[in-house]
Amino acid sequence: MAKTSSTVWSNWIERFLKSRSLEKSFSPHTHRARVLDLEKFSDEFKSDKFKTELVEINSKSWAHFCRNLVLKLKPASCERILSTIRVFFRFIHDEGGPDLLSGLSFPRIRKERKLPRVLSFEETLSALKAEGMPGLLLEFLYCTGARISEATQLRWSDIDFSRRMILIRGKGRKERSIPLAIVFELRLREFSRDHSVFVFGTANGPLDPRLARKWCRDLESKLKIPKHLHPHLFRHTMATHLLDQGADLRFIQELLGHSSLSTTQKYLSVSKSRLMKVFDESHPRA
Repeated sequence: MAKTSSTVWSNWIERFLKSRSLEKSFSPHTHRARVLDLEKFSDEFKSDKFKTELVEINSKSWAHFCRNLVLKLKPASCERILSTIRVFFRFIHDEGGPDLLSGLSFPRIRKERKLPRVLSFEETLSALKAEGMPGLLLEFLYCTGARISEATQLRWSDIDFSRRMILIRGKGRKERSIPLAIVFELRLREFSRDHSVFVFGTANGPLDPRLARKWCRDLESKLKIPKHLHPHLFRHTMATHLLDQGADLRFIQELLGHSSLSTTQKYLSVSKSRLMKVFDESHPRA
């Protein structure tokens, strides 16, 4: 691969981060992570002499970079970084720069198949008894299966009380409509809309996800739930409880906003494992 000494990494990265390519490929919530990905990549391939020169990337140096990723990072992080680099390289080529993808082999990352942990129905009910904004937030997460990033961006205008629907703005700028659960609606009506345009927010803006995670840690300690309590746990729990009650997998896919049914199918394994546990513990002939 030819060296292009007239162009520097910093210029390309700056152009890329300001381009529409980044908006189309990634959601705003992952923007910071992508910036860090590119910094990690550029640090690896900077010229020792000039520090900012776009140096040659050959198969040997690329293999070394990928090997270090696999050894040092989790599979999901490796996959995200390589995805960022692919989009970045395509942008450089589309903008008249060198074809950096040519001749490079991207490793296939094998993710660990870990079944998501979920709360029992009794544990869920205990957590949902939390009062105030923390309780309202957990009720929303469990009723809708929304991600914490989706919850913090929820506006009052996204809730249609007459049609009993909630508009969720998800990853990759995708939108989906979720039914408005009666229990959540009743708790929602106890809160004033005057303090913020966001349902979970203040006059200064939306709720900080870090505060939501702190609420979960505090609740975990208070209730002595033998599981690590975090906002995403309620998304896993909702999906599994629906499956336990016989809900259709495609219906759950629509609720969660998964683009692929295979992503939703992991909850089948969770539901089956829970079934076997109940069977082993309860059946007299097990």
